[in-house]
Amino acid sequence: MNEGHLGKYSFGGERAATDNHPAVIHHLPLAEGVTDPLAVGTLLKAVDVYGATATTGEDNTGVTAASVDAATFAAKAGKAVGAYAFAYDSAWKLGGQGVTLSEYGISLTGDAANGDTVTVTLTVEDVTYEPALSTDAEACAVVDLPCDTTGDKAETSAAAVVHGTVKTRVLKTGDGKAPTGGQLAMLARHGVFAV
Repeated sequence: MNEGHLGKYSFGGERAATDNHPAVIHHLPLAEGVTDPLAVGTLLKAVDVYGATATTGEDNTGVTAASVDAATFAAKAGKAVGAYAFAYDSAWKLGGQGVTLSEYGISLTGDAANGDTVTVTLTVEDVTYEPALSTDAEACAVVDLPCDTTGDKAETSAAAVVHGTVKTRVLKTGDGKAPTGGQLAMLARHGVFAV
């Protein structure tokens, strides 16, 4: 897998995948914060991208519309997907406990009246990938080809091994360190085996 020919073109260079086991390679979308080039062998971790919708109760008499910032809501809700029902009874409550809606990223149109409700549904809308650091426990894929995320023609996805065997000697975390035994075990759990 280190060199070959395609028509008149020759290609070569170190790759993470090995020749002794078929590898499944996918172009994984990169998280928005990935701005440094990714070298062959860089461990990747998955990053959930949350979405949230807010709906008002049909019987509301005060609040006529609601909106929600998905990232703020996900952080406040501990990234637990599901439906969250907020009810107004002289104060906003969630599960009987008083809450401040702005801390959840919720904005309202209208003044709340007793009996008004707002339901926020938190979902995972997408999964993107970023380099796993030496302090991260999770790793699920390995960059197989150099990926340049800089400049006018910045790549927004990385060709990565998502199943198969990879060369241990090329593996490194996003901060340039050798992966831990735990990170290699997590790769194996995801079907990527270091040999």
